[in-house]
Amino acid sequence: MSDEKQATATSQNPVVGRRKLRAALRRAREATGRTQDQVADAMEWSLSKVIRIESGSVGISANDMKALLQLYRIVEPERVANLVDLARASRQRPWWTAHRELLNEVYIHFLGLEAGATRIQMFQMAAVPGLFQTEAYARTTSNDFWVGNQPSPAETDERVTVRLTRQREILDRPDPAELTAVIDEAVLHHVVGDVAAMRQQLARLEELGRRPTISIQVLPFTAGVSPYLSSFVILGFPDAEDTDVVYLEHALAQVVIEDPRQMDSYQLAFKRLRDRALPADESVELIRRVAAGLR
Repeated sequence: MSDEKQATATSQNPVVGRRKLRAALRRAREATGRTQDQVADAMEWSLSKVIRIESGSVGISANDMKALLQLYRIVEPERVANLVDLARASRQRPWWTAHRELLNEVYIHFLGLEAGATRIQMFQMAAVPGLFQTEAYARTTSNDFWVGNQPSPAETDERVTVRLTRQREILDRPDPAELTAVIDEAVLHHVVGDVAAMRQQLARLEELGRRPTISIQVLPFTAGVSPYLSSFVILGFPDAEDTDVVYLEHALAQVVIEDPRQMDSYQLAFKRLRDRALPADESVELIRRVAAGLR
């Protein structure tokens, strides 16, 4: 499927809209034999504007898009309409815009990519993945900062709101992504909040693990783990030309990796983790047993 025909999937998602546009516009420019400098001169734009649009760091207005398509001699009505729709999507204000003061730019970029993904693979060593957390678990982890300043009650409330909204947008949408999670067994035994809250959290994991689009596998203590491995998320997209993305979250920083040359390493690591983890049905049963044993 082409970049242009993915317009409907990017509605209200500027990150994915820009990501698709950058490839479509670069190909359209190269098909005319023009350089970025020549496009800037012809459009009476700065070179930096052309570079930012093609890199996906900024959106492009519908009017600018129409003028650019004329320059590129793209006149087919359907193709023009699809690209203009992508331009509009690239400038939309999604739900997380209301939380910009709380969230850093890397995490905002990740939220946009995650919202457009059709395949999500995650490995979590320290805590229940954010997409799976109950409100009580999310509140405890949002308030219990081991590194950095303690958040105010208002900041904790907002962090919980972001996490729960993100869950609804990803897990409860009409066409949910195919989601595979490998969770270290230690995550099941760390009591976050009180015993009642942790029992509720494990019940939530068990329920999610039975959904047809979600697979949860537990990496048992007996499997071992590399000391160099940290939690990560791999996002896959519907367009075959849209390369996977990796998101890494550390104590002090988050990183989004979009370099295709690094994807194989993370895909291989995730395959090895799945191979060592318990099958999904056994994992759900283990989660149930751990919950039953909480006292």
